[in-house]
Amino acid sequence: MGADYILLLFASSLWLILPAYFANSSPVYFTSKLKKLHPIDFNRKFIDGRPILGRGKTFEGAFFGIITGTVVGTIQTLLQERFASIAALLYPMSVKLGFILSLSAILGDIAGSFIKRRAGMERGAKSPLLDSLDFLIPSLIVARVFVGVGFEVCIFLLVITPVIHRAMNVLAYRLGMKDVPW
Repeated sequence: MGADYILLLFASSLWLILPAYFANSSPVYFTSKLKKLHPIDFNRKFIDGRPILGRGKTFEGAFFGIITGTVVGTIQTLLQERFASIAALLYPMSVKLGFILSLSAILGDIAGSFIKRRAGMERGAKSPLLDSLDFLIPSLIVARVFVGVGFEVCIFLLVITPVIHRAMNVLAYRLGMKDVPW
């Protein structure tokens, strides 16, 4: 395994998962700009008496996350058409794949919130692996089905994503978009 292989693994992995990363991180930015938000669970409780998802999962956040990830996938599609020689080394992106990766990331994040509420964790409670992998795992499943992503890419992204996720959360916290740095 040479340096070229590792660099290509890094570049192709991040290229592929970029729509999911943007879909997962952009709701914090967009919902921080809105005055009124509409929780996906309509502020209802589950049979255990806890919120189904909590007020942090909103229709607006889901919408903006999916749109942002799809726009990123669209830009990637245009870039790979423009720079075909470089794009040949990367996983092929399409608008459809960008949308599906974004949708799976948002649905995975929603499922993660459901799991956290069942575990009795409040919104904003620290759960490093669940928070950083809940959106990634469904996106990797989609990527394996639609693009045939290799096992090494999945392992690489499972290792690097918690680090990237933490860095982005600290940045969002410092910019005043999040209440907690995780």
